[in-house]
Amino acid sequence: SGVNIDGHITASGNISASGDLHVGGGITSSKDIVLDNFADAAIRFIDGSGATTNNFFKNDEWKQSATAGTTINNTAGTINFDSKGNADVMVISGSKVGIGTTSPLTQLHIQGSSLSNFDQDNFADFIIEAGDARQQIVSNDGGNNGSALILTNVDTSDGTHRNWSIGTATSAQNNILHIGFNTSTSDVSTYTDADVVIDTSGNVGIGTLSPTKALQ
Repeated sequence: SGVNIDGHITASGNISASGDLHVGGGITSSKDIVLDNFADAAIRFIDGSGATTNNFFKNDEWKQSATAGTTINNTAGTINFDSKGNADVMVISGSKVGIGTTSPLTQLHIQGSSLSNFDQDNFADFIIEAGDARQQIVSNDGGNNGSALILTNVDTSDGTHRNWSIGTATSAQNNILHIGFNTSTSDVSTYTDADVVIDTSGNVGIGTLSPTKALQ
């Protein structure tokens, strides 16, 4: 048994149907819409062509609880997010996330534009792909240490950190660019650990933070 309605439904209370509820118009409700069919409860969307394949929104694909938050589950395909008229703004495919691409190559793949003949590094975890790709790291100009890129290898047998840092000091330290190696596990990118320094005049210092010559 079921209920067929050709027009629009506006409800401030409950609407109950023991079978299917077919509505030819829209549904407006000030109350919750409850689907109670155990594991098979689903909302089916039918497009203008009458196609129904994969147009399901099932109870086990969106789970929410007060303690566990919200879970979106799609075991077979991707999860796509559209925004402001732009399709596939973010795509989740397995354990990979794509921004601007429906086929992310790594755990995070940001694509401004697709580049022909691009082959990813086999071990890359993060890709920025664009015709003029840039990454900007921004810090406050207070204190001594500014923005930095830190490359670390960890010896998992004893916990030793072997770090190379490339960073900029703040105006308090004359905005020097510094490159240095250390084994710190705290302030890894401090300018005082610099092995090589380039100041804003282009002077290069090795073993000094304040070079006064082209190479010192």
